[in-house]
Amino acid sequence: LLDRLGPVGEWDVVEQLVKAPAVADLPVHVLGRLYHQLCVACWRQDKLAEAAEHNATALALAARCDDKALQADALGSQANLQFWRGEVEAAVATWHEALALAPWLTSRQRGVLHNNLGAALADTGQTEAGQHELRLALACFETEGTPMNLAIVHGLLALLALHRQDAAAMAAHNQRARQQALRGDFRRGLALADLVDAVAAAWSQDATQARTLLARGLAAFAEQGIAESLNHRLAAETWLALGEPAAARAAADEALRLAAGFPVERQAAQALSLRVTGATAAPPLR
Repeated sequence: LLDRLGPVGEWDVVEQLVKAPAVADLPVHVLGRLYHQLCVACWRQDKLAEAAEHNATALALAARCDDKALQADALGSQANLQFWRGEVEAAVATWHEALALAPWLTSRQRGVLHNNLGAALADTGQTEAGQHELRLALACFETEGTPMNLAIVHGLLALLALHRQDAAAMAAHNQRARQQALRGDFRRGLALADLVDAVAAAWSQDATQARTLLARGLAAFAEQGIAESLNHRLAAETWLALGEPAAARAAADEALRLAAGFPVERQAAQALSLRVTGATAAPPLR
C-alpha cells in the first residue's frame, strides 16, 4: 500500500491509514513498524515536529523488542530529521550507525540509507563521497528496489552531474530517472526530470524547450502541493543559462525564501543568489 500511495504523493492518506491500526495492544515489533511508517508519512509532508515524535516512539519500541531492522530504519529517519535541522555531523554519524546494522537489512533498506547519506554528502560539498554512496544505493536498488527508489537515486546522480556541469552524465541519469518514474507513476520524479531537462535545454540554448520544460515541471510540483527550494534553484539555473538575469533573480529569491528553515538548503540558495547577483551570462559548459 505504501508503494502504491507514495509515488503519487498521497502521504496524508498513508498517515491516516497507518494511524488507524496503531493501537497499544499490538505486538511491539508491529507497533514499532507502524510508528516508523507514521514518521515517514509525516516528514514527507514536512510535518517535521510530528515526525520527530513518531521517530522517538519507533526507536524506543525497536529497543524494547530488539528489532534491528526497525532500529536501522528509524535511525535513518532520525538522520534525515537531524540533517534538515542542520545537524550535519550528527546526521552522518546516525546514518553510519544505521548502516552498521546491515546484516539485518534487505538490499532495499540498505539502499535507502546509502541514498540519503549520499544526497546529504553531495549537498554539503562532499561530491566524491556522495557519489560513492549513491552508487552503492543504485546497486542495492537494482537488486531489490521499486521504480520510485531507482528514479530517486538516478535523479540525485543527475543533480550531482549538473553541479559538475557534466552534460552527458546528467542526461543519462535523468533519462533513467524519467523512465523509472514513468514505470512507477512517480509524479514527483517526473516533475524533477522536467526541471533537470530544462537546465540541459538551456545549456544547449534551446530556449523554447527550456521554457516549456521549466513551466511544466514547476506546474507539476504546484499541482502536488510541493514547494521546495531546490525546484526554484533549478529554475534559476535555467534562466541563468538562457541569459535572463531578472528571471533568475526572481527564482533565486524564491529559493531563498523556501530554504529559510533548512540550514543546508539555505546555504545552497545563498551561494546561488550570489552567482545570480554577479551573472550577466551563462557559465561556460565544460
